[in-house]
Amino acid sequence: MIKLTNSITIDTIMLLIILGKIMSAKRLLVSLDQETLSEIIELARYNKTSSSKIASQLIATSLELEEDRLFSNIADKRIQSTIKWVNHEDAWK
Repeated sequence: MIKLTNSITIDTIMLLIILGKIMSAKRLLVSLDQETLSEIIELARYNKTSSSKIASQLIATSLELEEDRLFSNIADKRIQSTIKWVNHEDAWK
């Protein structure tokens, strides 16, 4: 048995893989216009990585920004409907 850290061994990793706890990356077929594809390829060259990795990072960033926008909209609605405000000192009592 090979120890990788104090508590993780090859056996532990194999068990997690068998149980499906460690998932391999999933693929998604996406159609891109030529300009977008060219920009992704250029970014990949600049960063010395694959175009797939750049596309994946851009999609993840886009999803995070969309999530932020949605939460901001929820917060804006709550602020507009707030009737009573609690000052900072009272909130921490």
